[in-house]
Amino acid sequence: MANQVFRYAIHRVGIRKPLQRGEIRKKKLEQAVKALQRRIKKNVTKQKMQLQLTVWNADDNTEHFKKQYDDKHDFKTFKRVPKWRKELSHTAKYRRKPIVPLHWFIAIGKKGQVDLTRLAYEPQKGTLLKRKRKRLFGPFESEEAANAFRDKIMARREGQRNTEFTQRRRYKGPMEE
Repeated sequence: MANQVFRYAIHRVGIRKPLQRGEIRKKKLEQAVKALQRRIKKNVTKQKMQLQLTVWNADDNTEHFKKQYDDKHDFKTFKRVPKWRKELSHTAKYRRKPIVPLHWFIAIGKKGQVDLTRLAYEPQKGTLLKRKRKRLFGPFESEEAANAFRDKIMARREGQRNTEFTQRRRYKGPMEE
């Protein structure tokens, strides 16, 4: 994929004439924004300037980004919400019927917790509501099937557990009975 042309303008807050405008060539909008953020970070943090950054694709106007930077905390996060998530949250907000969890899943957490969860899953969009850093198995057609899978995982876990606890100590001569 070739680099795209992104145009940008950097404004002082409250002043219409931009401090700087130009073009930058990157593959994605995120990369362009990151590069421009690095360029303005010192001005915002050290010189205490309030700046507004606007970036847009030269060919496709729908792809754009605009943010005001007041202090160093504004540089912490840059996450674009995926398009399907926006649409989904929009439908969740404005539809009359609530989104009902549809399918059963087994979620395995970071520290090995095994959970039975029910999520709203729309396979045509590939969406999973409320997925949070967990490995998910499913969807299962019924709660019984999900529970059977969960029991299978727990049984396998039990089979793998073979810790024997021994008392470790620094050597202080032979151990007395």
